Amino acid sequence: MMRSRVRLRLVALTTVVMAGTGTRPAQAQDAVDRRSLYREGEILMEEGHFNAALATFERLYHMAEGTPSRYRYLKSIGTAYEALGRFDQAVRYYDLYMQEATEEQRRSFQAHVDLVRRRLGRLIVRTAVPSVGVLIDGLPFGPAPGPFVVSAGSHTIEVREPSYLSDPVEVVVLAEETTPVTLTLRPRRPLSPAFFWTGVGLSAATLGVGAGFGIDALYCHDQYTRLLRSPSASSRLSVGPDDLAHVAESARRADILYAVGGGLAAVTAIVGLVLTDFRPASPARPFTWLRPAFGADLRGLVWEGVL
Repeated sequence: MMRSRVRLRLVALTTVVMAGTGTRPAQAQDAVDRRSLYREGEILMEEGHFNAALATFERLYHMAEGTPSRYRYLKSIGTAYEALGRFDQAVRYYDLYMQEATEEQRRSFQAHVDLVRRRLGRLIVRTAVPSVGVLIDGLPFGPAPGPFVVSAGSHTIEVREPSYLSDPVEVVVLAEETTPVTLTLRPRRPLSPAFFWTGVGLSAATLGVGAGFGIDALYCHDQYTRLLRSPSASSRLSVGPDDLAHVAESARRADILYAVGGGLAAVTAIVGLVLTDFRPASPARPFTWLRPAFGADLRGLVWEGVL
């Protein structure tokens, strides 16, 4: 009985050891992949591909979840944002890094964080409607009036909400200063221009078909009238009741289609003038890059980006 227990414990211990050793190669490979990817990010930074480097460091940060050194990638993300001139985001990630860094790391990096922080300004956005969402350079920053911490320099400020919107306003924010800006809001029209242009198309098509019937009725009426007034009896007899009925039916269809097309045109005009928001959406900022890839399963170039 004692021997069987010893064997059972030995088998269980062997299973645990084997399971543990099975995870070590995977962890080691993950570390190799992260080092390779980090080197890619450094190369992209050196070559000036800052957006690509930022995407690489963000990917690294997610890959390193659960590892003790994960916080170091926050500094790399902040460095990429700083290179892009996004000092507000750079300081945000630097602060996150400083929260988890060692005392020595904080002391050595604090001066740089303070230097970048001095390149920030504050923005106060005044609106007649309180707490509307503010977009700065196309990105949501939160409800008005703020204050919003942004990089010093030129920015585009606007409001785009389901009920209100504003025209974009260009403003220059000075470093270490608070810059106020006032946005004039107007109620948002609820319909997309697609409804208006659909109405225009339907109105034009209806009136066009009606015009076709009208032209046919006028042409046939003119021809039949000429034949009926002809001195030739055979010409007069060539026009029968069916021909006259055709003229009347074409004229009736033309009248109906003119009425429908006119009604559609009137409704479309009201939709366009009162209900349609013709203001174009803020354009997305596309960017692409070509980066080298070195991994366990991939060697070569990878094309990435946002279109």
